[in-house]
Amino acid sequence: MPVIKTFNNIYAEHLLKLGKPKGTPGRIALPVAGDDHGAKAIVMRLIDELGFDGVDAGSLAGSWRQQPATPVYCKTSI
Repeated sequence: MPVIKTFNNIYAEHLLKLGKPKGTPGRIALPVAGDDHGAKAIVMRLIDELGFDGVDAGSLAGSWRQQPATPVYCKTSI
């Protein structure tokens, strides 16, 4: 089963309250990292349905960029 890393750099409350319709200015982007392109596509659709923009963040090995104290962690823009 593939592992996809996302949702670790957004607070649960923000997932609940900050989703916006597609095309809305200021919509939050969430990085999606993993090695299975098909699984990443599924997660990207889920993120869109929740009201966020998914951004392909590369491989699972490179997902350290989504950890605390890194460039992507809890940023409103990339």
